[in-house]
Amino acid sequence: MSRPTFEQVFGALFAQLQTASGITTFSRRLKQAKDVQPEESPALYQVEGEMVAKYTIRLPTAWELSAVLVVVVVQSDDTQPMSPPLNAALDGITRALAPLPGGERQTLGNLVYSAAIEGKVEIYEGAASNTAVAFIPVRILIQGF
Repeated sequence: MSRPTFEQVFGALFAQLQTASGITTFSRRLKQAKDVQPEESPALYQVEGEMVAKYTIRLPTAWELSAVLVVVVVQSDDTQPMSPPLNAALDGITRALAPLPGGERQTLGNLVYSAAIEGKVEIYEGAASNTAVAFIPVRILIQGF
């Protein structure tokens, strides 16, 4: 068995994320938060991160991939808090990456060993603007084949 291509992995992650509730726009091409329109919000952008190879003698190379999910919420009503739609989007993403019932981990359709939100989620609610942005780290492990 050969390992999946990087594009297969990131494509499968994106497909899984598109099941997330609370998101209006999905893209793998990052847009600056200032360019996101209220009708596109909440918007989720998947950005590829580091790829780390882990080699062990006599074993196939295993890979640790990372992605950052950038969630942008824009509102036209400056009397409303940014956190309700942002929290709904974060909950939807968390559910989309949850393990299948009875499973130990999310495998993106048995393509990877695991894919999970892991690390510090950074949230910036714009006090001077109607924009909030969250950065969500995702770690993907691919066993050596």
